Amino acid sequence: MTYFAGLKIKDINRNQYQKVLNNLKEKGYADNTLDGVHRTGRMIFKKAIELDMINKDPTEFAYLKKDKKTIEQFEQEELPKYLRSFFYCIVCLYCAAYDSLLLAILY
Repeated sequence: MTYFAGLKIKDINRNQYQKVLNNLKEKGYADNTLDGVHRTGRMIFKKAIELDMINKDPTEFAYLKKDKKTIEQFEQEELPKYLRSFFYCIVCLYCAAYDSLLLAILY
């Protein structure tokens, strides 16, 4: 990725930075990957401000476009995860209660 190759850090503006994030999204990069890229960019530009290399942070008002899921996608992809977690919690609570009851009866 050579989006800013050949540019000085002081020459990068908000519009260019946002276009890079949007372009990466269009290329199909995952939301977590984009989040990592953006966090890294923020750290770099904050350090540049600290070192008096720039006055404004071009990442300040940048945003990441997130994928919006339909209810059907949520039901197919996310709901089973929540149900498994819920079921696991119920089983753990039941086992803990059963163990406590068994210990109370035996001792």
